[in-house]
This record gives sequence, C-alpha cells and structure tokens, in this order.
Amino acid sequence: MLFYKPALLATVLALFAGVSAAPVSGTELEARVGPSGSVIFPPGNTKFVNLGGTGDLHIQYQRVNQTLSGNRGPAWTVGVDLFLEDPTGRQASFPICSDLRANPINAAVIDAHFVPPVGACGTYNLVFQEHQFYLGQVISFRAAAPYVSITCGPIQ
Repeated sequence: MLFYKPALLATVLALFAGVSAAPVSGTELEARVGPSGSVIFPPGNTKFVNLGGTGDLHIQYQRVNQTLSGNRGPAWTVGVDLFLEDPTGRQASFPICSDLRANPINAAVIDAHFVPPVGACGTYNLVFQEHQFYLGQVISFRAAAPYVSITCGPIQ
C-alpha cells in the first residue's frame, strides 16, 4: 500500500492547486486533506487472472466515518474512483469506475467486483481516488495505489 508523507502530500497538492510548493504547517495541511480510508483488498503484489473477459478484480475499501476532534464536524467517505495506472507512464490509465459507494450507504466497507478492463494486461497501480465530506465540503485525493498484476488469455 502506498501512503504519502505530509510534506510530500503538501507539495503535490500545492502543485495541483497552482500555488507555491512551500512547506505548510500541520494546521494548513489538515484544512486541505481529510483522514484517509484504507485498502483492505487487494494488498500490494496481488495477481489477478482475466481469461476471455471473465476475470474478477475484487476490491474492499475501509471508508472513513468519524467525528473530527475539536467539534469540527463529521468526516466521511462519499465514494471512490478506481483506475489502473501504468507505473512506467508509457500507456494511458484504464478507468474502472467512478463514484463507487458503500451499499448500504452507511456500511463500513466499500466492497465490489469488476471484470478487468479490456486490454489491461500487465502490472499496474490500482489507484483509489477518495471523495470525502470534510469540513463542510467534498474534497478528493489519491488515498492508495497498491501494485497489482493482471494476466490475460483465452478461456481454455
């Protein structure tokens, strides 16, 4: 599982926001990034098989549902976007889904199964982009990106 250190995350966020990448204090960073959910499955280095378009890409994501300290209100995961990202950057990402939610909506875990996208054969980062209600607004951030591989072939 890939987690970012606060200083790196602040720099990346600043670059995407088009502002200076100067270090920010813990309070300023906390105002822009909520608590992150976590990947239950798949762990890094998981191998999936996709034979004739019948594969099963299973995900489980522990969502955030908490009250922030200091009576600042709730923080909860609204949903996640999933995509396969080529770690070498040579090919485009393969989208899997967007705005995937827990079912029922208050379930602690987002649990889903997908057939891997057509043509997605090889090694990828399985990116979880979290959308979260935090400090009265919805924010989005890259929460995790475990390394996975997909082996493709015909049905035997």
